[in-house]
Amino acid sequence: MFSPDVIAVLDVEPHERESWIVSNEGGRGLDCFACHGNVPEDHATKKGTALLSRTRANADKEVISICGSCHLRGGESRTSGRPYPYAFIAGDDLFKDFKVDLNRDTKAKLDSSDSHVYLKTRAVLEVGSDKSCVDCHRIHGPPEERKGGGKEFSEICHY
Repeated sequence: MFSPDVIAVLDVEPHERESWIVSNEGGRGLDCFACHGNVPEDHATKKGTALLSRTRANADKEVISICGSCHLRGGESRTSGRPYPYAFIAGDDLFKDFKVDLNRDTKAKLDSSDSHVYLKTRAVLEVGSDKSCVDCHRIHGPPEERKGGGKEFSEICHY
């Protein structure tokens, strides 16, 4: 497994594919399934069937689970004891198997990206925030400019 800092998926326009491994996401071998789950073959004509789709109402905990499966570093699988989720499939509850101290950012010096992931996860799981990763971050494409004019993450996330 790997823990990417940023995944920028650029090659996502609908067209015939030789492979379902997205080539422009850094060569790490992620396919669509990793984030969008097991979608039906006719998902292109049935809008809203893929997880994280713009036309689907995505539950915040579901989004946190999907994004956290790679971006919540410092946890451990209860099943394997390894520092990454065991057999996680997008749409599952990450936290059934993956134990993580959600206050890790308050106990150890983490970079701002990792601290942000912990803060946002706590906001959704413990406080019921109605903002999740996809409210500010692109799923496909290059990383966007930071929003909020340099404000702290917590001011943007309302937490």
